Amino acid sequence: AAPAEPLGDMSLDQEWATLARSHLLSATGAPPERPDPKPSATEAGQLLLSDDTQRAYQIKRRLGQGTQGVVYEVEIMGMRDFRGFQRPVQKAVMKRATEAAAVEQERLIYSQIDYRIVKQLDSGKSTSGRPYLVLERLRGAPFERYRGADARRIRTDPATATELFVNLLDRLKGPHFRRQLPLVLCDIKPANIMLRMPTEDGELDEEEYLERLASGRYEPVFVDLGCAQHRDVLREARGRLRGLIGSPIFLPPESIPNRSERGAFQPGIYGTATDVYALTLSYYEWISGERPYQSLEAEWRGADDPLLALFELKRAGADPLDEGLLRRVLGGWAQAVIEILRAGTDPDPKSRATTNKLLQQCKQAFLLQAAEAREAPYAFDDTTNQLAWRQGLFPALSLKHAPYRRAERVELA
Repeated sequence: AAPAEPLGDMSLDQEWATLARSHLLSATGAPPERPDPKPSATEAGQLLLSDDTQRAYQIKRRLGQGTQGVVYEVEIMGMRDFRGFQRPVQKAVMKRATEAAAVEQERLIYSQIDYRIVKQLDSGKSTSGRPYLVLERLRGAPFERYRGADARRIRTDPATATELFVNLLDRLKGPHFRRQLPLVLCDIKPANIMLRMPTEDGELDEEEYLERLASGRYEPVFVDLGCAQHRDVLREARGRLRGLIGSPIFLPPESIPNRSERGAFQPGIYGTATDVYALTLSYYEWISGERPYQSLEAEWRGADDPLLALFELKRAGADPLDEGLLRRVLGGWAQAVIEILRAGTDPDPKSRATTNKLLQQCKQAFLLQAAEAREAPYAFDDTTNQLAWRQGLFPALSLKHAPYRRAERVELA
């Protein structure tokens, strides 16, 4: 891309910068405690009507709360049939963002039905005019679902981590290159990956979760797409935004803003290579159990402004990976993983592997086998939905000796 014209005396958007610093510190801290599921009396007493008044939603419990809003489990009252589902849906997830604009952005993105991203069931506004989205109920990936004895997230077993990565890499091509509303997601990270594991009765116990993880009867799904950008709009802007979006640790060096010697602000560049970099770093975090740049954390976390200090490390070409850790964790399998990670996190976006090239590399390195294609029409709640690719390099997850049995589950059932 051609260099952008400087935007003059311009600082980082303060609202975004505050949010980015919050994300940075929360991402490098201990996993949050299990959320208090009990809604307030006001929340529990509400019946939120859908825009078409054919159904209402009653808040049953909180599933999570962050700087951008609250996520609830809701019971659906009234009409429970939704497009793309074979059976009536009884429970769903409601997302109420602090800022209405964030809800409207996601509503637009979900308007194009795409099985690779979380399915929107409905949307509406509360009596106070606050918008909400109703989404399908998904399950946490192991890295987000469990916590180890030292209050850290548990490392994902290599087979599952690899299958998550290669299947998401394959799925990423869909939003990137679809005809209607092609997207660059811009905020891929472990917390924004969930699993579609539908069951006929809606319940999922721990044994079935592990069995389906081991057998590949699930689909990894991209969630929280409020940062996503229209790919064609980005192309017209030569990849540059007037602000900065995404989770700081997972942004590639080219997406980090610069300031010239004269103080002029130059935005970073976003594109499909941004998503490849972030997804590859997510794989690193799953399979290593460590955050990117964790070995260098002392160099930026204690700075007066950790966010800007991290940006300086990225611009200086600091290595986000700890190869020594990977070799200790993976032994003789480490080299294959390292080569994939290096291809997907090349600091030069022109040299970084594309989704297609990286998937081809994964096919050879991980001995990928394609699952048999199903003839039945796709349904979001089909219990036979499965991974498109299975790996053959690492030993499959053992149901009897799964590391997750020794961990604490922090995700609400």
